[in-house]
Amino acid sequence: MTHEETPEERFTKIENLLSTVAEHQAQLANHQVHMAERQDHFADDHARHDNDIRELLEIQKRVDLAILKMTEAHHASEEKLNALIGTVDRTIGRQDDNPSQTNRKSSKIAAESCLSPLTVHQGGVQARP
Repeated sequence: MTHEETPEERFTKIENLLSTVAEHQAQLANHQVHMAERQDHFADDHARHDNDIRELLEIQKRVDLAILKMTEAHHASEEKLNALIGTVDRTIGRQDDNPSQTNRKSSKIAAESCLSPLTVHQGGVQARP
């Protein structure tokens, strides 16, 4: 036996369904508001992160420029140091070549090697071949 609904039962059933749909619609609207707020929050975070990234890129450019300047200064200092070392080496070399300087041992060895058939070295004296 099938029971047919009366118009009043159908009306009550439809009312209940409409009430449920309205509740779901209200919940959906609340979720939608909440999601819009979260989306605004994420958009603000995204804009802040974009700004932070721009600032970091500017800082990186300044650091790169500072490193480049330091590298150039290092090379210039290295060139000046090498020039100074060359000057000192040439000055010391001239003193060694000048017998009137205080380096008498090398002058004595040079004189003995010219005058004698013997070779003077640290270990002693040897005959020249």
